[in-house]
Amino acid sequence: MTHRTKPTACTRCEKTIDACTGISGTNAPEEDDITVCFYCQHVMQFNKDQSLRDASPEAIEETMLELSRIQNALTRRKAGL
Repeated sequence: MTHRTKPTACTRCEKTIDACTGISGTNAPEEDDITVCFYCQHVMQFNKDQSLRDASPEAIEETMLELSRIQNALTRRKAGL
């Protein structure tokens, strides 16, 4: 589900970001949730007021590990394992 957010400039390309679509659930973004700029693919995190900040290295690492786990699970499922 797409949610309107506080219009905020991407911290890299400065394009205005005013909405997000979650990959699971229907909840609006919460503080520390990850988002990726549609225009430049920069990884950011939401603040409490839904403005954006650069993602911490730890949050990026956690996100990459989770994406890797999901990709591996999908690959195994596709292979019938």
